[in-house]
Amino acid sequence: MDAGSEVLLGPGDISIKRPARSFKIILSYTILILGAICFLLPLFYMIGTSLKTQAEVYVFPPTILPENFLWQNYNHDNFITFIGQS
Repeated sequence: MDAGSEVLLGPGDISIKRPARSFKIILSYTILILGAICFLLPLFYMIGTSLKTQAEVYVFPPTILPENFLWQNYNHDNFITFIGQS
């Protein structure tokens, strides 16, 4: 191209920028989703472990959900006292 020539872009030529923008958006959401998984997986593991029996806590390999949910771990009186002290 000559130094003095102009390139005019029409309305259809603007879509050239779109794939780069969509790649950035997809990459951003992928990173956000992976970050959310990294933060939520330990939370789910902690809640699952709090509902296990003593024997299930020490089983190897560990499981996320217990075989039998032990809701007695959240005894109302002890739980309210613990929350009140923290």
